[in-house]
Amino acid sequence: MAKLLVAIFVFSLQSDPSYMILPAWKNHSLPIATRVEDLMNRLTLDELISQLGNSAGPFLDQPRYEYGQECLAGFQSGGMFCAQANKSRQTDIATSSFPHAVSLGMSFDPSLVRSVAAAIGYEARAGYTHFNRPSLTCLSPVLNVARDPRWGRNMESYGEDPLVISKLGAAYVTGMQRGDTDSPQTDILLMNSAPKHFADYNLECSCDGRNVTACNPEAPYPNCRRPNGYCRVFYDATVSAHDMRETYLPGWKAAAAADATGAMCSLNAVNGIPLCMHDELQNKILKEEFNFTGWMVSDANGVANIYLQPGSWPENPTGQPPGHNYTHTYPSAAADGLNGGCDISFECPDVISIGAGYVNGTLRKALAQGLTTEGTIREAARRTFVARFRTGLYDPPGTNPWQKIPASVIQSEEHTQLAIRAARETATLLKNNNKALPFNPQDDSARHIAVIGSASNSSRLQIDRYSGKPDALHISTFVEGISARAHIGGDKVITCTDTNNPEACAKEIKSQSITDIIIVATGHAEGESHDRAVIGLSDEDKGLLEAVMKSKTGVKKIVLVIVSGGPVATEDVEQLVDATVWTGKGGMQAGAGFAQLLYGDFEFSGRLSTTVYKSAWVNVSTFSDNYISGGPQPRGYRYMKNDDLVLYPFGFGLSYFAYRTQFSKTTYTVTAASLGSGATIKIDLSLSCTQTEARPTSNGQRTVLLYLSDASLDTTDSIELPQRVKWLAAFTKVHNITCSKTGYTEMETSVSLTLDKHAVSRWIPSDFGKNSFVDGNYKILPGTYSLTVSDGDDSMEQATLIVT
Repeated sequence: MAKLLVAIFVFSLQSDPSYMILPAWKNHSLPIATRVEDLMNRLTLDELISQLGNSAGPFLDQPRYEYGQECLAGFQSGGMFCAQANKSRQTDIATSSFPHAVSLGMSFDPSLVRSVAAAIGYEARAGYTHFNRPSLTCLSPVLNVARDPRWGRNMESYGEDPLVISKLGAAYVTGMQRGDTDSPQTDILLMNSAPKHFADYNLECSCDGRNVTACNPEAPYPNCRRPNGYCRVFYDATVSAHDMRETYLPGWKAAAAADATGAMCSLNAVNGIPLCMHDELQNKILKEEFNFTGWMVSDANGVANIYLQPGSWPENPTGQPPGHNYTHTYPSAAADGLNGGCDISFECPDVISIGAGYVNGTLRKALAQGLTTEGTIREAARRTFVARFRTGLYDPPGTNPWQKIPASVIQSEEHTQLAIRAARETATLLKNNNKALPFNPQDDSARHIAVIGSASNSSRLQIDRYSGKPDALHISTFVEGISARAHIGGDKVITCTDTNNPEACAKEIKSQSITDIIIVATGHAEGESHDRAVIGLSDEDKGLLEAVMKSKTGVKKIVLVIVSGGPVATEDVEQLVDATVWTGKGGMQAGAGFAQLLYGDFEFSGRLSTTVYKSAWVNVSTFSDNYISGGPQPRGYRYMKNDDLVLYPFGFGLSYFAYRTQFSKTTYTVTAASLGSGATIKIDLSLSCTQTEARPTSNGQRTVLLYLSDASLDTTDSIELPQRVKWLAAFTKVHNITCSKTGYTEMETSVSLTLDKHAVSRWIPSDFGKNSFVDGNYKILPGTYSLTVSDGDDSMEQATLIVT
């Protein structure tokens, strides 16, 4: 894409001479603020209000503009949710699909995330220019924390750590809005990026507060009644100030700093207040403290849910889903949403028809009743227009360089290769007994390989929701990817004709004399509106593994490939397999990327960005318990002290090469005053590796994770803080490492990581009993800290950081 951009930006950006007679809002030589003000002065109040719906109404000579476009793992070209534009503008076109966020999180590589987001942005812009798509807005990325493995939308999260979410989320925003290169420069944005779901959302539906059996918040709430049931549309999350400030909000601060031009608020409430009307979070923190200048849109029917009463569909005379019952009329709900910082009401037509949301006269009624002001309406409209103007939407033809992106960028060969690379660099090796992987390149004999399991030949399970929809020619399933790679060396690949019958599948494998390796790729049903009741393998997948094990005679290796959005507990089948790989949702080229790792063409470099718990986790933790640092069961590697519940820890990941990382010195010292003034601490490391076996390539890749933990802190202020076990302070991905064949000392790669004041700061509330999200401040805590760098497995190197 870099070569394409060079060609794009070579053309002249000279203004059309006729601009002098254009109205100010169409004159692209004027500042955007001036153009927006001119446009708004030409519109009536009703026309301004019409801009505050997800399907923004037409005005003057401009058509309707849609906000409901998804781009998280690929440009989703058609069928935008609740869209009201002409249906001819909603037809699907085939687009590229990349690994989901859960997979990209395991890359720990902001540059890769930016490249993926840029590729999606190029395809989305081409869709608008060449295929009449009705939007330049992408409702992505997702900045929510992967709090619990049961959550159905873990696939959309970068993981459980706020630093990872911050770095990768900001990289996505930058790539989506500015492409994959900082040069050439242009002030016009490629697309608008609108992260979601602000600020704390990680539950779909829970029947009894713990399990999720038979719950589906879309169809139509049969078991999700209060007081025991929970669903996202009326769930009230109890969140401490520490958890909000130190876990849930950092990603949003990073997105605001990356210049995100939009955001989406969550359907649930926090501490009794629906998020889409939460003045403290939306206005005081996001817009004022974080200096977020974009717009806020509600999740679907989010403003309506401020009013709708809790209950099931049959109990609700409107036929609409239940809500918070926080206010008692639709106009008051609309006013509360708008006044609380939600600029756009994302409501579906059936909800609008009953008077919910902002349009259809509802905000007019709120204004007449004195519940909001015209100034508040105008400010919301101004934010929406500024974002659209920044994409060049209202500029004269020929003046926007992004319009030169050709239609051929969609499903281009460059994007296919990027999809393969992303799938390869995100897959994570969790077990590799006796060097089961990779295949020995010195073995010239033909291999017999069986590729079976529910996800072995299923593009649906590797692509899933909120992704592009590639055509068949651009999809590589595990069967297809391994078969293509096997053909190069004359290996034979078979698969079961009936994957739903474990016994028959095992017999079929045995009958074809598969004597080398069996790869079992398991898929998992989860997603939006579908949390998981259990976190282990399904009974069907267990049955298949057991059947294969019974007929294993002569088989050298069994490899388990987990294709899932959330972590999967496999402790009850570990003894059956020689190697375990988690690919997440690897996108359209998941098979090709895995095949390159299987044959040792490339190194496994993925690391877990979320803890993999044991199956017993669901018995000791309550799904609706939203605590991270407190409550009966703390969550995540930063606060959990009971390792008995952990199968694989955060940051874990095996490699083909053996690595060693060492600090350049044992002690680092810095003053709190200098950190507060903007000073940083440079941590120099040396990274070396050695080949543990013959391989066709000598280049390695490594994720370096630098942790801090409290050794002894100054507690003279008697500050009551949740105690952390450790926390990620910095990380980097190192590529093209030259590995020694004789030992560690011959070749070393220098790695530098930088720490700033945030690494040693905590949120100190002004009043611990009040639990306010704004009353308090971040404070640098002097003391002695332990620095630890992890090599992915259990090996650690340590140093000391002293803050005086």
